[in-house]
Formats: sequence, structure tokens, C-alpha cells
Amino acid sequence: MNQTIEINIDDYVSEEEKKELCIEYIKETLRGSGNDNHKERVLSNMAYAAAEKLLNSALTAEDIHMIQISVKDIIKDPSSYSLFRKKNAWGLEDSVAYLEVKKAVEKYKHLIDGLVLQAIKNRDYAKELNANADYIGEAIVQAIIKGFSER
Repeated sequence: MNQTIEINIDDYVSEEEKKELCIEYIKETLRGSGNDNHKERVLSNMAYAAAEKLLNSALTAEDIHMIQISVKDIIKDPSSYSLFRKKNAWGLEDSVAYLEVKKAVEKYKHLIDGLVLQAIKNRDYAKELNANADYIGEAIVQAIIKGFSER
């Protein structure tokens, strides 16, 4: 049997105490030794928050229009952007778009498997061998030369 207990921290801690706790946590983090990675992350997050606040206050109607145009361009050509971003070591989580692609691939894997098998069966390997004969021949010659030179 699962039971859930909800605690409203506001019943126990004032706004001023919350601020003091946060300030103390930041001071401990910045002063602590052996916390260089954690310290860097906290400082970086603070910098991003400050930059975001500054950017939000400085955006003009023209800037917002430019963002909208950029979004349209990104949607048209997502290959040069990280819309399909995987979780990384810097705290970014998998993007929603990436998770949806993973779900779709898993859902339609049976179709993909069939297409791969069909492509393998339908490929004209003899034609490709003729088209790449020079390259394949050169690779064979290089392998033979390497084999003799290692003796």
C-alpha cells in the first residue's frame, strides 16, 4: 500500500529563512575543498540564470521576430542544430524531440528491420563491385604489399 505525505515547507520555514539557507548553501559550496566540479556547476548555473534574466529584460519586438524566424529555419533544417539532443554530462536532459524519435523507432522497429533486409536482398553487389573495382583492387594490392613488408 502506497501512502503519500505532503509537507508544505512554508508552514515551517519563512521566506527570510529560505533565503538564508540558500545563501549558506552557496557559501559552503564555494568555500568547500574537493568540490571543484560542483563549484563550477553552481557558478555556471548562476551565470546562466543571470544571463537569462538580462536577455529576457532586453528582448525587443524585433528580437522576438528574429527568434521566430530562426525557429522556422531550425525546423526546416534541424541537422545543424541540437533539437534531437541526448542527455549529457553538463546537466542537459534528453530533448523531447529525441525521446519521441526513440519511441517512434522502437514502435516501428519491425518495419525498419524489414526494410533493412529488403535493401540487403535487393542490392546489386555485382554492379557495385564493378563500379568500385579500382578502389577494391587498390585495397587488395595495398594489403598484399603490407603483408610482404611485414615479413
